[in-house]
Amino acid sequence: MKSLNYSFFLVLVITLVVTLTGCQPGNEQQESSTSEPAIKTADTQASPATDSAVDPAITTEDDKNNEVIASINDKQLSMRDFEIYISRRMQDDPTAVNNPAAMLNELINKELLYQEAVKKGFDKREDVAIRVQQEIEGIIVGALVQEQLTDVDLSEEALKAEYDLQTADMALSEYKGRHILVATEEEAQAVIAELNLGADFIELAKSKSTGPSATQGGDLGWFQAEAMVPAFADAIKNMTKGETTKTAVKTRFGWHVIKLEDSRELNKPEYEASKERIKAILANKAAQSYLVKLREQATIDIKNPETGEATPVTTEQLDEGAAK
Repeated sequence: MKSLNYSFFLVLVITLVVTLTGCQPGNEQQESSTSEPAIKTADTQASPATDSAVDPAITTEDDKNNEVIASINDKQLSMRDFEIYISRRMQDDPTAVNNPAAMLNELINKELLYQEAVKKGFDKREDVAIRVQQEIEGIIVGALVQEQLTDVDLSEEALKAEYDLQTADMALSEYKGRHILVATEEEAQAVIAELNLGADFIELAKSKSTGPSATQGGDLGWFQAEAMVPAFADAIKNMTKGETTKTAVKTRFGWHVIKLEDSRELNKPEYEASKERIKAILANKAAQSYLVKLREQATIDIKNPETGEATPVTTEQLDEGAAK
């Protein structure tokens, strides 16, 4: 199976849980105290019978990882600490220049600030403790999701099958249109009447539309019908280039008078160019499937904000909430 990087799993975690905004470089917690394995593997423990034969000039990988590269007051920074910081820094900001000297200074500055914050008791503040706990939970959840996704089938056959599924009914039409949004059907019909008498659509949109596009003359740019609410989408798909709706279209936003300025057909995305997106879809499906199993095994009660009473929540209700 092809490997999936940390950033990829982070995207999946965000779709599954609501957590605090991600750490920015400079306010991450130091990882050196938790990143070392609790138990050393057998091949790292020298046999007493051979200890005396080991050349002291030979250094192991662990020696290099534990090598102290800087000391800040009483805190020692190891090469492992530094490598972890560089890795996280580049993941948070892929455009950052990988300059070891500059990043070491960043890490030293961060450690100085951290020490000062602890000295002043910021680590004891309730709001800070809550945020730290949320970050810890996010990291642990990320590790769980990463492990669960190690068996996702990302073979060429699986990718091609998912690509075919995703593109089978893909909408390939785009529309360019404008609209005038008003509060009542009567207002909309009055706009249509003015248009029938030769009024300019753009000027009417600027003066009468209540939508955010009014200042642009009602311009909606290019869009796919599926991106619009159903009634609007149905109307635009049945119009011809240059046509304006003869009757107003009602949606939850109000009443629309729509003009179709142009339309075009898109090409189906190429398979090779879609591979990374398909991998993300497959991984997301696997993560969602795992989450459904956890929901089925759990008892979830959410207190009614009006009565304060706990109300059992079904899997279907949670799914509906996630879709909104």
